[in-house]
Order: sequence, then structure tokens, then C-alpha cells
Amino acid sequence: MKGDRAALTEAALDLCRATACSLAPDVLAALRRAHESERDPRTRRVLGLALRNAEAAAAESLPLCEDRGTPVFFLAVSDDLGEEARTLLSAVRRAARHALAGGYLGGPARLVLESGASGGARLGVLVQGRACRGVARCSTLVEGEGEEGVARRVLAAVRGARERLCPPLVLGVGLGQSRSEARLAALKALTAPLDDPPSPMEARLLRALRSGCPDLPLLGLRVRGQWPARAVAIEFLCQSARRREASLPLA
Repeated sequence: MKGDRAALTEAALDLCRATACSLAPDVLAALRRAHESERDPRTRRVLGLALRNAEAAAAESLPLCEDRGTPVFFLAVSDDLGEEARTLLSAVRRAARHALAGGYLGGPARLVLESGASGGARLGVLVQGRACRGVARCSTLVEGEGEEGVARRVLAAVRGARERLCPPLVLGVGLGQSRSEARLAALKALTAPLDDPPSPMEARLLRALRSGCPDLPLLGLRVRGQWPARAVAIEFLCQSARRREASLPLA
């Protein structure tokens, strides 16, 4: 079991290092597509700088951002793991401490345990810097507002955040019956793949956002949670867009 814990810790630590130093493949692909298709010279220059920064960080195994950020770990385990889930939790916590000591992470980790995973265990790592955490927004929807109220809140959050963040941006929109539920859903939304087709609600929010902020360099917007909802939360990732996911090795 000792060797198993060591292997789990090393796998989780490798994921922390990769998250800190390189963009996930879907984020890098989205950034390249945005750069290639952009026609505005200023925005294209912004996207080019972000792309060169990402490529240089990955080539030299250096952190993407000076702000090492605060991590959130999403550990999804299958229902049949039983006591082995405790071993996983211990390994992830140990890896987080090593990553913090090694300069890959900049703050204590939050760990979210999720059940119902299909076979084995998967670990997601999301890292947000101070600026991204500072512009996050959460509010209660007024009865009868509908989707238009969500769109207004997303647009207001982006307008208030864009001058404080390094573009391009990734947005996570969370829906819930409470503010805490919506916040967690928004963080989870930031981990969703950018290469999946947008849902109808995501497509409508994207159209509203691009109409209200036509010059905003945006890599993607994802929505998680249940609709109708009582609360909506908006979370951000900037150009470093640090999030990854991987399976953990089980004996």
C-alpha cells in the first residue's frame, strides 16, 4: 500500500506541475484558433503574446504566471472504492503540499470530493490567481428574470472584470438553488472542455456577450448546474487558464 500511495502522490504532483506550466490541449487549441481567425490587429497581437507565453512556459517547464494561484482539486471516485478513497485523498493532499513547497502552487488547496465516477478515480486541478478570484461574482436571481437575467449578470461581470484580467478569458457560469451551489458549479464549469459543442444556453450567452463586448478576446464560456435556478455565479480564468484533468493509477 505504501508503494500505491507513493505512485498516487507522484501522479497527482505531476498533474499539478503540468497545470502550472502548460495549457491543457483544448485550451491551447482554442487559443491557436482564436489567433489564426482574429482580424483586429490589436486583439491578434494580444492573442499572439498569450500564445508565445504559453509555448515558452511549456518549453522551459516554468509556471505560466508569476501569481502561482490558489488551487481547487476535484477528486471524482467510483462508488465501489470504499477505504481506498481515503488513500486517494491523502495522496492528493500530500501532492498539493509538495507542489506548494516547490513553487508550482501559491496557496493552500481546496479539495472537492465527487462520487459516482465510472470506474477508478479522476483528478481535476483548477488554479486561479488573485485577480481572477477578485472579480468573481455571485448573485440571487429575482423571480421571473429567466435566462435574460443570467445574461445581464454575465455581461456586467465581464465588463467589470476585463480591465483587471490578462486576456483572453475563459468564463464559467454556475447555476444553483443557493449561492454556494452556484459558486461550486461555476468553478466546475471552468474545467469543462472547450472543444465540446456549446449547449443551447451557452450559445445564447455567448451571443449576448459578444454583442455587448464585441472586442473581448474570449476563448470559451461553459455553464454548469441546473436550470431553472435561484442563484448565478461567474468565475474567470485569464490567459494562463490553468486547469487539467487526469486519471489516477489504482492498484
